[in-house]
Amino acid sequence: MSKKLFFISLKAFVVLIFIACNKGSDLTAILDGPDPITITFDEIPFEAETYPGDSSLTFNDSAYIPSYFVGNLTDSYFGSADANLNFQLGIFSEPDFTGATLDSVVLSLEYDTILMRYGAIENAPISFQVFEITSDLSTSENYYSSSPVEINPEPIGEVIGLVPNFNDTIMVVEPQTLRADTVSYVPHLRIRLDRVGRELIQFTKEDFASIAIFQEKFKGISLRPTDGCEGALFFEMFSGLSRLNLYYTTAGDTAKLVQMPVLESRCAVFNTYEHDFSGSQVEQQFAEGGTNDSILYLQSMQGPDILVSVGDLSVLGQSTINYAELQLNLYVPSEQDTMIFPPIDQLIIQELQEDGTKVEIEDVLFAAGNQLDEFFGGDLEYDEDTGVTSYHFNITRHFQKILSGEATNKMIITNIYKGAQPNRSIIYGKSENSLSAKIKVTHSISN
Repeated sequence: MSKKLFFISLKAFVVLIFIACNKGSDLTAILDGPDPITITFDEIPFEAETYPGDSSLTFNDSAYIPSYFVGNLTDSYFGSADANLNFQLGIFSEPDFTGATLDSVVLSLEYDTILMRYGAIENAPISFQVFEITSDLSTSENYYSSSPVEINPEPIGEVIGLVPNFNDTIMVVEPQTLRADTVSYVPHLRIRLDRVGRELIQFTKEDFASIAIFQEKFKGISLRPTDGCEGALFFEMFSGLSRLNLYYTTAGDTAKLVQMPVLESRCAVFNTYEHDFSGSQVEQQFAEGGTNDSILYLQSMQGPDILVSVGDLSVLGQSTINYAELQLNLYVPSEQDTMIFPPIDQLIIQELQEDGTKVEIEDVLFAAGNQLDEFFGGDLEYDEDTGVTSYHFNITRHFQKILSGEATNKMIITNIYKGAQPNRSIIYGKSENSLSAKIKVTHSISN
């Protein structure tokens, strides 16, 4: 089991005290001084519920997300979720199509051979359609999981029943400087989009004068899953190979190629999501209003979060909080479930303020410039001794603020990369189960 180095000295001190005295004991035998201190250990009462998620940020020009996904995720716990992928294209040159003849247009998308896919068995088919975006996009805008993206409803291409090959290189005959040659590429997907090619071949040289002018004329591409799509597929969008390839022949009978890549600093790339919780466990929990809290559901994209409401803190009185920890244990319906739907790697906590605003708690902000998992926690940990997988959160600073009335008693548990990942976690909530969620506090008061 991995250890939090930051807390080693504190945990050693706690063990020493626990051996030396019972809960609530006076420590004057250990700490000799005029103002003896009482150290106390308590479990704090709280409520927890599956909480409807808000629209999550999926694009900001200062954030780099190399890999994006498209597909459908369906299961009995969370229902169905469609992940759409929207992106602009850039240009490297100013082609002159005067007198040119279109040969073909191919959209190439490089597979992410590390993440590969999510939410389906290995050979499950992926299906999606390709649309031309008709609304303006801009890298100066923020885009969210629910941002509207207008498209021409007539698809310009489609992928039906694809079983991705993440291993084999692909050989493509392409025009080079002097002649056509065979080029070897890493594993990727190739989709014919000849219909859009007939539009692009009509562009003048002035339409390619700058990236901004080109993006005004051709606004982008949207990939949207169709019926029969099983799981989500990841693509490396800024690899250089993710691009639109237009093959044409000049008036002088010379074969040429124009590449329109997804450029990191000049192209907006973002996911949008559509959730349908009908018939799912999440829908049932929403309907019951948090009364059934023995199992909690947490999902990325635009799915549910977990709301924790801290209860009566009168037992703490005027204490100083030495250490406070929230522990959430992973519920595993089956080994296959977590293989197909790997749980979220890193969670954070936000304060739900009186006006509904969500802000990261002080413990998260303190650790943000360091190693979040070491100073705050929230990362997924497996204990080899107990066989339990869990999340542990250091909420010491925030808990002191709750106790002093500087913060509300409501905390939102969410994925730090919520808008950029498909992962979900099922958590033990409040119950008599030994794996029930817990808040443990060590506090002290001067006598």
